[in-house]
Amino acid sequence: MSQGAATETSMYQNRMENNSTIMSLRLNTSSILDEIKMYLTGKRVVYFLDPEKNEPMEKIEELGEPKANKEGVAAIISRLQLILNPSVVQGNLDIERYKREISMVRESIATNMMLNLERWEINIDDYEEIIDSIMTAIKMFLSRAIDNEERKSYNESMKSSETYGDNKKKRGIPFIG
Repeated sequence: MSQGAATETSMYQNRMENNSTIMSLRLNTSSILDEIKMYLTGKRVVYFLDPEKNEPMEKIEELGEPKANKEGVAAIISRLQLILNPSVVQGNLDIERYKREISMVRESIATNMMLNLERWEINIDDYEEIIDSIMTAIKMFLSRAIDNEERKSYNESMKSSETYGDNKKKRGIPFIG
């Protein structure tokens, strides 16, 4: 293999690794689910610099009272995993379908939470706030599926171009969309 071909192969492999990392970051939903869990448990993550190691560290700190008991938090997060996942965000919704889906999800979550209010030890005064907070995250997440924009954006992030002398080559991985 020539030096030029080896360099091109290496660059192609690096692009593929970078694209894979980008895709993983875009499709990873654990962060949003973790934030909702922290909210429901009355905790937050605090970042600080460890004075001994001079390294960034994180710790979980109590922020207030939990919004639900352990069973409630687990049930709510489990249900949200069915909505906030990589498969769902890769859908293709027009704006009207998006609005219907948001309405149905809100109604479903609200009904489920109301039916389990006592069992999950949810304070009725917190009921609307919990639903509104969760729905804010869901709306933003599902909006990525409007008009197939999420998959379209994959194509843009996967494109690259290189110049070798006078030759210009475009590369990318086409996605079905």
